[in-house]
Amino acid sequence: MERKVKLSGANRILNFISSAHAKMDFIPLVRGDLSRVYWYYVLRKEVKTDAVALEKVYVNPLPGKADSIIEMIYLIDQDKAEKTLGSEWLNLLEACAWAISRIGQKEGMISVSDVRLSKAGLIKDGEVMTRFYFPLEACSEMPVGSWIQETFVDVWETGMGDYSGGRSITFAIPFSSIEQKPVDVNVKLSDRGVAMNCDGRIVVTLKRWLGYER
Repeated sequence: MERKVKLSGANRILNFISSAHAKMDFIPLVRGDLSRVYWYYVLRKEVKTDAVALEKVYVNPLPGKADSIIEMIYLIDQDKAEKTLGSEWLNLLEACAWAISRIGQKEGMISVSDVRLSKAGLIKDGEVMTRFYFPLEACSEMPVGSWIQETFVDVWETGMGDYSGGRSITFAIPFSSIEQKPVDVNVKLSDRGVAMNCDGRIVVTLKRWLGYER
């Protein structure tokens, strides 16, 4: 008899979200503090706890702007999304996108102002410009331009929850600390990287996340 196990909502959608990308239209201020976290293993009926340093990004509007804006792009595997959500997967994704109230631990509370669904096109050029953050592993050499380096756990490999044995992956976040604004960064793709055109917005991701490498 198959046992039904409740999982994190974020863990369930990792099945069809291939990668996520953001562009910061705000001035970030990063602060970190120690927090107590708990997680529960259903099958083993085991509770674990730990104290981890969780960073938060406090935001200030860009000069001349009234609001701080973060623009997110999620690359979706259509076949997996339809298998998971059913034939109405497009409508469900759009409704869920409008209902987002928080982006992770660091970005915090948000208010959604626009949602768009469009087909992503593969860019065959080996060199692109982007303002959305991307994994450095996708680059054949250091990106040209102003960017901030951050390291995250590869949740597509570890899943949500226990990150103690997870592999870390380094990201470049296009942003000029001098100009205090997001800027274009020139990226030369490595054999592991790929660029996608998402309704005129260019994102750089990894082939293995998109299923190009097995």
